[in-house]
Amino acid sequence: MDQKVLEKYDQFLSQNDYGFLSRCMTTSQDRYLKRISKIDFCGKDRILDAGCGFGQWSLALAQKNTEVVGIDVGSARLMVADDLAKSQGIDNLSFRYSPITQLPFEDNSFDGIFCYGVIFISDVQAALAEFYRVLAPKGRLYFTANGIEFHLRNWMERPNNT
Repeated sequence: MDQKVLEKYDQFLSQNDYGFLSRCMTTSQDRYLKRISKIDFCGKDRILDAGCGFGQWSLALAQKNTEVVGIDVGSARLMVADDLAKSQGIDNLSFRYSPITQLPFEDNSFDGIFCYGVIFISDVQAALAEFYRVLAPKGRLYFTANGIEFHLRNWMERPNNT
């Protein structure tokens, strides 16, 4: 992503969010595409990116699947993600405001759910119950969970504190 494109978001994002967006979007999408391929999240009809943030994973998922829906509770992040998708001509990707614990979708409506870096800051049981409800039979679920070392590092080193 061009630095000039990023600069338009500097006006309404917090310094921390802008720093995170800059780091995510100025690096190659290859690392996201490789991970998605490695975990076999390709060739699916409908994927949910639960807690999509700025959409860095959503953009990659949209390249490998028929339809992707990203949800998040950050309105500014959703606006940026939607703008980025449109600016790249990606038309199989949409975004909605929603917590991962109260999904606004019908039962069995996704072939895959991708949740990177979010479930551990939510009510895990409620999120897993919702994932189970909207995931189609034989659907695929991928999420990351961080142990105590993640929280200690964030507390001590503040790596995302721009």
